[in-house]
Amino acid sequence: MEDPQARMLRMVQGLLSKTVANGATQAEAELAAAKAQEIAFKYSIDLMKASAVSKGTKLDFKHQPFDLGSNHTWKRTLFHGICWCNFTKGVHWTGTRKAAIVGEEHNIQVVEYLYRYLVRAITDLSNEAWHRETRGRTYTTSAEGEGEGTFKDRFGRGAATAVVNRLYGQRAASQAETQSSALVVVRDADVKQAFQVHYPATRTSKGVKRAASSSWSQGVKAGKSVPLNAALGRG
Repeated sequence: MEDPQARMLRMVQGLLSKTVANGATQAEAELAAAKAQEIAFKYSIDLMKASAVSKGTKLDFKHQPFDLGSNHTWKRTLFHGICWCNFTKGVHWTGTRKAAIVGEEHNIQVVEYLYRYLVRAITDLSNEAWHRETRGRTYTTSAEGEGEGTFKDRFGRGAATAVVNRLYGQRAASQAETQSSALVVVRDADVKQAFQVHYPATRTSKGVKRAASSSWSQGVKAGKSVPLNAALGRG
């Protein structure tokens, strides 16, 4: 018989594969992505209730190296936001693509699945935006004189910021729906304590500064359309 954790991870991975590129409608992709996040959150809450976590018993925290794929700022923003929303904590090494996640194994895997899904979505949107920006022109800069790399980086920052804000909203909605505020506080404290064991001297990253450009604004708008709408409780 399949164990509950494996079943949950299989469901999350299956839901995140339901993308427009794979033949799903926009509405189906939005609902699937939101449902994946909801399942992951509720599984963690149920696991806490089933154990004696609220009474001080600690679950098994692991340390997992992780490759961000590049050292772009927007990917770090996305990574840390996803970690926080899924009862984990991340660390990255400045100037590299190297990172790591501290948390329970099932939550670490959800972070990995969701990060890859959202990076693909934002990358596709930035490529589409750049194509629109330069269509019909004989030169390869944006209307504001940005090269492709600068345009896509600023676009990604805007999109990642919008997506992370929406993830925060989804976590708050799930927390209210499950009436689990006390457990969430306990688990967040446990994650922080476990993280400090592995990285006692880690510095907190500074927030991403807003880039005053239309590429940032386009990214924010696109980030609001990434299939991860607040469809919690539906379906």
